[in-house]
Amino acid sequence: MAPWRWFPPLLAVLLLGLWGLPRGPGAGSMWRDESTTWQVAHRPAGELWGLLGQIDAVHGLYYGVMHAVFAVAGVWGEGGPGGPGGGGLWVLRLPSVAGTALAAGGVAAVAHRLAGERAALWAGAVYVVLPPVQMYGQEGRSYALVAAAVAWATYLMLRRWWVAYALVLLVGCWLHEFAVLALFAHGFTAWRARGWRWAAGAVAAGLLPLAVVSTGQAERQLGWLGRPGWQDWTAYGVLVAAVLLLARGGRREVVR
Repeated sequence: MAPWRWFPPLLAVLLLGLWGLPRGPGAGSMWRDESTTWQVAHRPAGELWGLLGQIDAVHGLYYGVMHAVFAVAGVWGEGGPGGPGGGGLWVLRLPSVAGTALAAGGVAAVAHRLAGERAALWAGAVYVVLPPVQMYGQEGRSYALVAAAVAWATYLMLRRWWVAYALVLLVGCWLHEFAVLALFAHGFTAWRARGWRWAAGAVAAGLLPLAVVSTGQAERQLGWLGRPGWQDWTAYGVLVAAVLLLARGGRREVVR
């Protein structure tokens, strides 16, 4: 894919992602989960490690990354390293803008591999303007980085670069445990490949320690959440049906 064709979606990511980045109802405001990122990532390393042993281990790698980001950023935050002002919000949310840009590139790369340059351009551009992508692209949480890891792992799967695939997807899983669900999606296409089976086993083994710890924390962390209702399952079904209809008549590997 010609490098210049990456420019429109990436430019859109940066313009939309950086526009109004320190947003909120008041100066220096953040919502509840973002404030958790801020508070946890600003703890000394020893306190951070102790906290993750009690709760929120599933976000441990992300908190570690943000701890390093804040340490490097230093005086960017208003009032010094610990200030939550406009500069601090930029530091909090910039990794998500970067993650969204990486994810858009990954989506375009997958589309190019499967369906050519025109599909790559449209896929990257459409991904950028999806409302959920815009929301998580300006949020101080791990989801944009997880999306980037899954998108590029998908591309690496299509190229059959299994070592890189396993490493990238494992990083995504350690950023958020539910990224492991990508293995099941990839399995529809790749399960016959011996390299994929070895890579999937390596990802599962690498994720196991986090899964064991986070399972013990699940009730304290997620006990307040309900289970999906029929409306949720209906929405998932409609999405699957729409994708299958759009893919009708395409090559079998594209449909999968």
